[in-house]
Amino acid sequence: MWNLMVVEDETIVRIGLRYMLKWESFGVHWKAEASNGEEALRIMDKEEIHIVMTDIRMPGMDGLELARQIKQRNPQVELLFLSGYDNFSYAKEALRLGAADYLHKPTMDEEEVAGTLRKVVTRLEETQAVKQSPAEEDRSEYLLSLLDKYTIPGRPSLPELETEPYREGYVLTVIRKREDAVCDDAESEHLRFLSVRYLVDEFVSKDWGGLVFHRHFREILWLAPAAPPHPRAPIRWTEAGTWRACGIRFSSR
Repeated sequence: MWNLMVVEDETIVRIGLRYMLKWESFGVHWKAEASNGEEALRIMDKEEIHIVMTDIRMPGMDGLELARQIKQRNPQVELLFLSGYDNFSYAKEALRLGAADYLHKPTMDEEEVAGTLRKVVTRLEETQAVKQSPAEEDRSEYLLSLLDKYTIPGRPSLPELETEPYREGYVLTVIRKREDAVCDDAESEHLRFLSVRYLVDEFVSKDWGGLVFHRHFREILWLAPAAPPHPRAPIRWTEAGTWRACGIRFSSR
């Protein structure tokens, strides 16, 4: 799920957008709202945001300056601009900053916003696919080789697995795509799989640590320390949608 932040100084516009679409059906979570650029940057410092939909003209920091600062901090964030003015210079600058689209508030409708969302999600998925470089594929293959019964629960020659959190053992979590899941074409399935893998990696690495890799674009594997460095409430994996997950604990002794 990709996190969206909407930056708009008019409350009525934010409310209208919030209920215009079923955002979750596009794989987008309405994560945060801000009424100006300064507030938006504070949210960006605290939350993981993938898509920013921002008005251009706002009190204080305008949307164009906000976009510049966001791109400096995280070039991979996708930008969507809103404007009540049909001004070519605004649109030109928005595109120069890497905007995915420029929406004219007085004329935009549900169909146009939905089409823009689909384009943005596709761009995000393609970006994550590019991240899966040949070196990462080699790393996945190497990590898979460590799951051989002659290696686990021994002491694999990987630096991360020799650190303090792993001395209590390991927890292997397997997130598997359901066999009865509806499939698209192979390329789309790979992009979607890599997006899910990336989100799992982002989610678990912050608080639990561990190594996330995959097998044959069907399973996402998370090898985590039995004693996480920053423990929170334990994760309870379950079956949801097209994915199943289960965990297996290994002792290092």
